[in-house]
Amino acid sequence: MPDVALLIDWENVYYTMRQHTEGPLPSTLSILQAILTKAASFGPVRVKLAIFGQEVSSQDDTLLMALEFTGIEPIAVAQRMSGRLLKGRSDAVLITRAMKLLYKDRPDIDTWFIVSGDRDLNALCKALKDEDKHVYLVAGDQSLANELRESPYLRDDVFLLEDLIPEARWTRTGLRADDTQADRLQDQLEARADVAGVSLQSSFSGARTNLDDVASILTTRTERSQLSIGVPVARVIGSRSFWLPALQYRTDRTHQYGDGIPANSGFSATHVPDQVSLNQAAQADWQIRKLTVGYSWNRSHQDNRQVGRESADLTVVRHALTSDG
Repeated sequence: MPDVALLIDWENVYYTMRQHTEGPLPSTLSILQAILTKAASFGPVRVKLAIFGQEVSSQDDTLLMALEFTGIEPIAVAQRMSGRLLKGRSDAVLITRAMKLLYKDRPDIDTWFIVSGDRDLNALCKALKDEDKHVYLVAGDQSLANELRESPYLRDDVFLLEDLIPEARWTRTGLRADDTQADRLQDQLEARADVAGVSLQSSFSGARTNLDDVASILTTRTERSQLSIGVPVARVIGSRSFWLPALQYRTDRTHQYGDGIPANSGFSATHVPDQVSLNQAAQADWQIRKLTVGYSWNRSHQDNRQVGRESADLTVVRHALTSDG
């Protein structure tokens, strides 16, 4: 069986459990054992890391003992600098450790278990798949980013915490009354308009994970822009002809890249991820009395701009016909 690497963003797991369960939490040891058992079913787990912040470890006094018992290496991340809370550092440290394992320390490992659902991991998953690795994600159903859920070319499979830890009393919405998760900064701009029946919606968001001035850890940036247009042609021109369709078009562009080469990290430019994902979809629907007939087109393109991997792009185009009624 192939060797396995297990990298756990414990902060992600901890807050997922707190946000989406009710009643007493399962023990930290039982949660770690469930995750480790799933990873071990794919082969011997040669690398076992758990990254967590000081804010989390101060709330869970059993964490270090549970990690020691399971043989998982603890990696504590400082979250405060000059009294300020640094957000998103666990993700950045996990990505940095994984890239170092992939390119320098353990390039022989074939199977990777990443325990986190954050969309900041897109570039890491793409880097692993570019090396023909098997990538499996473990995350809560409500905390798994849509990009990872809907993009099979970024991972081989997803295992939900709800299935691995069924003894927890999972909820689908709402927060626990005792939840004390630190907030996360996110910049986003949205615009909506409806003119003569034509609907338009656009948004732009940007994020920088890590790291203030901690130069030795990889800083990643994510820029995302979305546009959606809906045109009910018959309504717009004032016609009742069923030959005039309702048209929809959507585009979603995400650029994830490393912000330079971390100092004293041993990385080179070929280790820094840089990827643009573009998803486009168009649909036309005709309403013929009680029958709805539709045609849809979807194009997904992965533009790999990482140094040395510029030709490792991927494009998938799908066409579909539907009817209902």
